[in-house]
Amino acid sequence: MSQKLPEEFVKNLKGGSVLSKFAISNKSIKLTRHGNEYLDLTLSDKTGEITGRMFSNGKVNNDIKNLENGNICHVKGNLEEYQGLLNLKISEIIKCSADEFENKDFVISSDKDASHLMEIISKTITNMENTELKNLLKLFFDDDKFTEHYCTSPAAVRMHHNYEGGLLEHSVHVLDICKTICQNYPDLDADLLYTGAILHDIGKIHV
Repeated sequence: MSQKLPEEFVKNLKGGSVLSKFAISNKSIKLTRHGNEYLDLTLSDKTGEITGRMFSNGKVNNDIKNLENGNICHVKGNLEEYQGLLNLKISEIIKCSADEFENKDFVISSDKDASHLMEIISKTITNMENTELKNLLKLFFDDDKFTEHYCTSPAAVRMHHNYEGGLLEHSVHVLDICKTICQNYPDLDADLLYTGAILHDIGKIHV
């Protein structure tokens, strides 16, 4: 990595030469129509993601094959437009050591106020009439460790709300939908629906 260029986040990339750090979000080895291997990557940082490809004259070398999803790498290449999208044609990629990057630069976070979202959940629990469901929810949210994970976990790995705080944001969104449904169908068991909305994805805290 001899060339020195200002490092940029994904959202600021516009074209030309690139030398920066990115996380590998998705990696695969594919074949060109001539049978040569090439590296196909989704590269990301806290501002977004971009496709990167590194071509070979036959086989991708083992150091590159051994790169894994989640690795932070120095990436050198040229940003080009392909089928209307920007793609990074990679000339060099090297895994960073732990002291060469800050985790916060590669973690996408919810832009919603977590304390406000938790207040919505807390008020919903307080206003429940079903004592058993209310106590069930309190068992979860009186546990500080559970609440911390609930507020900071993503709701998915690759699909919706796949960022820090995504689980909380998604759960409140589902809760809001349930509240609207209950307004239109007052005979429904609102407390049961709200409990399901709040807890339906809690397994994601262990993903």
